[in-house]
Amino acid sequence: MQHQDLEDIRSRNKRVAFSAKEALELKDFIETSIDRGCYFSLDSIIGRNNAEVKKALLDGVIIIRTDMSDVCILFIKMDLGKGIFGGQKSKVMSFTGSSSESSYTPGRVFRNLSAALNRILQL
Repeated sequence: MQHQDLEDIRSRNKRVAFSAKEALELKDFIETSIDRGCYFSLDSIIGRNNAEVKKALLDGVIIIRTDMSDVCILFIKMDLGKGIFGGQKSKVMSFTGSSSESSYTPGRVFRNLSAALNRILQL
């Protein structure tokens, strides 16, 4: 599989911003993962304060990591153009990597962020 760094992924994929609803889903996912003993958190690459996290969400990029192992999951919200009635079309593509390295391997494509996060909780 082809390994890519974050800048390659950003430059090769046209993205749209994650919505406020998706930001809340992400927050709920992190809290739920802690309750389940998985301990996911936002990766420090996208920032620690609210302004940096908001900028990453607006850029269509989320990176979460698990504190239990050396695993990072990168999500990008891909811009698929406009639909027949003018609405924004998008999909969420996942990439996996390790927190100690800066390269990622492409993973599955999901219809939305909620589906991607739910899939992680099912593992």
